[in-house]
Amino acid sequence: MAHGFIYSGRNTVNGSKVQSTLGKGSWVPTVNTFVEKLGPFGFNAFCMLIVDFMHECELGTWKALFTHLIRLLYALPGGDRLVATLDNRFRHIPSYGHGVIHKFANNTSEMKRLAARDFEDILQCAMPVFEGLFPEDHDALIQTLLYRFAQWHALAKLRLHSKTTLKVLDQTFKRLSCQLWKFCDLTCAAFTTVELPKERAARECKAAHGCSGADNADAGSGCRKGKKFNMNTYKFHTMGDYLHSIKLFRTTDSFTSQIGKLAHRALKAFYPLISKLDTPAQLAKHEGRCRVLRRVAGHNLHSTKQPLVELPVGLKDHHYIPTLCHNNPLDLFSFLQDHDNDPAVAEFIPKLKDHILYRLRSLHVSYCDHTFTDAECNSVIISNNRLYSIQTMQIRYMTYDLRCEYDTINPRTYTNIMVLSGETRP
Repeated sequence: MAHGFIYSGRNTVNGSKVQSTLGKGSWVPTVNTFVEKLGPFGFNAFCMLIVDFMHECELGTWKALFTHLIRLLYALPGGDRLVATLDNRFRHIPSYGHGVIHKFANNTSEMKRLAARDFEDILQCAMPVFEGLFPEDHDALIQTLLYRFAQWHALAKLRLHSKTTLKVLDQTFKRLSCQLWKFCDLTCAAFTTVELPKERAARECKAAHGCSGADNADAGSGCRKGKKFNMNTYKFHTMGDYLHSIKLFRTTDSFTSQIGKLAHRALKAFYPLISKLDTPAQLAKHEGRCRVLRRVAGHNLHSTKQPLVELPVGLKDHHYIPTLCHNNPLDLFSFLQDHDNDPAVAEFIPKLKDHILYRLRSLHVSYCDHTFTDAECNSVIISNNRLYSIQTMQIRYMTYDLRCEYDTINPRTYTNIMVLSGETRP
C-alpha cells in the first residue's frame, strides 16, 4: 500500500499517508522478493531472520554497556585513579582453562585490539573488578546489572537447552531489561559523562582527514563531547528475540557468525608466506596444500595400527598422569624436617597413610576424614621413604552438553585447585 502511495499516488516518503501506513510496524516502502513470491503460500519472511550473538551481544550491547561504565568512572571524582584501579584488577586475574578465560591486557579500559572472546572474558570477570569503584547507592545497582547480564549471556549461549532453561532464559531477560532501565534512569542520569580519550582521539583524527560532516562545526575541537547511554538501538531490541530464535533454530552455536570468524586464523597464518601478488590465488593454493596434507595424514593414521596405552585401573576414566617417572624424588623425612614448624604438615605421615588407604579401597567421599586403625596404617609401606612429584596431570570430565573435555593441572603455574570435599568436621 505504501509502495502504491509513493509511485502511483506520488506522495512523499515522509507524507502522512505513507507514515500512517508504515508507522505501526516500522515497515519500509520496498517490495521483498521472498514476500512477493512466497507470501501467497503463507510464508513469513521474518522467520528467516536470526540473531547474531557475537556482533549483537558481545560486540554490541555488552561492549556499549562496558564502554559507558568506563565513562561513568571517568565522571566520578578521581576518575583516572579509578580507571587505573580497574586495569590493575584485570591484570591480576589469571587465565583459566583451555580458552575459557584468557590473560587480560595491561590497559583493558582502552579496549585496544579486542576480539569478541575478549569482551566475553571481561563480562565473566566484571563483577569483582567493578566492585566498590562506584558510590554505594549505585554500586549495588551496577553489580546486579552485571550479574543479570552475565546470567543472560550464559543462558543464551548454552549448547544444550531444555524447557526449563528456556523458561529461565525468558525470566532472566525480563529481569535484565528492568535492570537496564533502572541503570539508564537512575545511574546514568545522575552523572554527566563525556567521550573517552580514545573516542576523542578518533574524532579528532577523523576531522583532521576531512571526514567530518559540514554541519558538525566542532568535530575537531579540543573539548570532549558529552556521551549518553543509548538503549534505543537495534542490538538492544534484538535481545528479546533470542528465545524465539532458539526455539526455531536450536542453540545459538549452530548459526553463530563466530564459526566463520575463526576460519580467518588460517588465512592470517598463510598471509606471511605469500608474496602479496595475486593474494586470493596464493591463499587458495596454500589452503589446498594443507587440505591434501591433512588427507594424507589421516590416511596414514588409519592404515597404521597403533598399540593402545592401557592406563591403570581406576585412573583411566577420570584422570591421566602422562609419565610415572622418578625424576623428582622427595625424601619424606627431609621434607618433614625442613617444614618442622609448618602447621600444615602436622601429623603428615598418619594423614598420608589414611589418604592412601581411602584411595586404594575406593571408599565413598564421606570417608575422606575417616581415621584408620594402627594395624591398617602399618599395612601401608612407603618404599625408601620417598615420594615422587608429578609435574602435570589431566583431569577428564564430561560437560553438560555431552562433550569430553579435560583440564591440565600444573602446580608450577597455578597452585589453586578446588575439589569436592566430603569432610564433616573442620
